[in-house]
Amino acid sequence: MNKDVKNMLKVIIIFIISISAVGSIILYFINKTYIWPFITGSTMAILSFTINSLTTSNVLSKNANKGLLFLSSIFRVLLVCIVGAVIAKNNMNEILPYILGYSVEFIGMFFYGLSLKKQI
Repeated sequence: MNKDVKNMLKVIIIFIISISAVGSIILYFINKTYIWPFITGSTMAILSFTINSLTTSNVLSKNANKGLLFLSSIFRVLLVCIVGAVIAKNNMNEILPYILGYSVEFIGMFFYGLSLKKQI
């Protein structure tokens, strides 16, 4: 994996963990039962983002089979959906914190983009 990709992955994961910690503290005061679905969503975002980065990096650098990208996408979507379905089956009210936790990935990427802008 490229050094730049490793650095990007590391920084975005740190942003995701930081935002998840702040979100968990806020949820602690709103409803404590929402913390675990939120953390689970954030964890799934980190896992999905890591798998996507590794797969894309390997396919582009080693000219590997592009079908691997498709299979990786299917695997990631299934994994996220299955975990979401299990959470929804147990308590439908916890699906929103799960989705919000998963969405933290996009906020982390946004902050990463802002940090790059400051470097220029």
